[in-house]
Amino acid sequence: MRSRGERNTVRVLRSRQSFFLLRNDGLLQIGFPLQPLIRWQNRTFKNMPEYSVLTAQGDLIVGGATGVETRLPGNTTTTRKFLLSVGDGANSSAPSWDQILIDDVDGLLTALDGKAPSSHTHAQSEITDLVSTLELKADLVGGKLVTSQIPAVAISEFLGAVDDEDEMLELVGQRGDYCYRNDVQAAFWLTDDDPSAPENWLQVAIPSVSVQSVNGQTGVVVLGYSDVGAAAATHSHAISDITNLQTSLDSKADLSGANFSGNVTVSGAQLRAAHSSGATFAIETPSEGFTNMQRTTSSGQSVISFDPIPSDGTSLSEFRFFRNVNTTGNVELTLYRGNGTTSVQHKIRSKGGPTYFCLIDGDFGVGTNTPQAKFHSIGSTIVGIATSAVSDENIGNGQVNIWIDEASNKLMFKCKTSGGTIKTGEIAIA
Repeated sequence: MRSRGERNTVRVLRSRQSFFLLRNDGLLQIGFPLQPLIRWQNRTFKNMPEYSVLTAQGDLIVGGATGVETRLPGNTTTTRKFLLSVGDGANSSAPSWDQILIDDVDGLLTALDGKAPSSHTHAQSEITDLVSTLELKADLVGGKLVTSQIPAVAISEFLGAVDDEDEMLELVGQRGDYCYRNDVQAAFWLTDDDPSAPENWLQVAIPSVSVQSVNGQTGVVVLGYSDVGAAAATHSHAISDITNLQTSLDSKADLSGANFSGNVTVSGAQLRAAHSSGATFAIETPSEGFTNMQRTTSSGQSVISFDPIPSDGTSLSEFRFFRNVNTTGNVELTLYRGNGTTSVQHKIRSKGGPTYFCLIDGDFGVGTNTPQAKFHSIGSTIVGIATSAVSDENIGNGQVNIWIDEASNKLMFKCKTSGGTIKTGEIAIA
């Protein structure tokens, strides 16, 4: 095929369903289907006219109304690359064009559904190894590394010398930096991140270098107490070495061992321990819970006197026991036999049990200091008598029980012999 120049030179192959343009770069199909192309591809064309009718961008060659190929003007105002003719093809002067939509191309929408949008995002987990890789990176907060992820390495920088605290607080630095204060001749270290806070600066004294020697020694100096005229760590003094010590001691009572001579007075409580010539007085606690008080005369007697003497000579004189005691147990005054044992002879109980006297031996006298029986009373005696008898098993051998039978006006009694036999008797009373 010969061309007339290089500009838009084509030959047209027509069929009933399609037409084709023959260009210098090959065969270009315009329309569908391909079957006519297959039918025409081995045919030889002769005496076909040559055309140079395409004069503008977008022009097409179509079959005219008379069967002669003519020019169909292109739509030069559109920027679309794929167009579909929707006008009257017989009217070559009024073509109408529209965009080829996705639905116009078989299978295109399905193919596009399987593709990602040109602008889209992905989760970190959808990118291989991204999460594990980021975990190995340091975090940034405000464009800075987090201090908790920085190893504990302090980098100190000297911020210079300042005249006073005000200038120090205007310094720009970080923890570990330091400066020198001329007003106090000391170094200050920044212990926190805010240099404008006075409490974040730690003063560090700078040792003076004016000392050249110590006690005439240089280098590593080790001094003993004798080198500086001092006493040893462990030493003693005479009384005269301590100012006014002897004068103070002269006003004190003498102490020999655990014994005092003279009167010892405790102010406030007025506790006074005194003795006559040749006597001793002691208060001690030999074991937990017990307190012993003992006074021994020169003759060997042990006599303890309690004398609650009224100060005016007319007020009550009273000896009290258990005044402030509050206990759920027995409250009792016990007198022991006095033979070095725990044998009880008398017991007076104010709570918790019976009171008894002369438990082991001895007689109890009322109105007499020489009782002749276990109970001996001198003078009128009133004894309360019950109106019923005590059961036999509660009467001991050699004991008698007396009561009044008010119905028969009789004084009744029964006794148990030493052999355990019960004997009864009665006395009529008017």
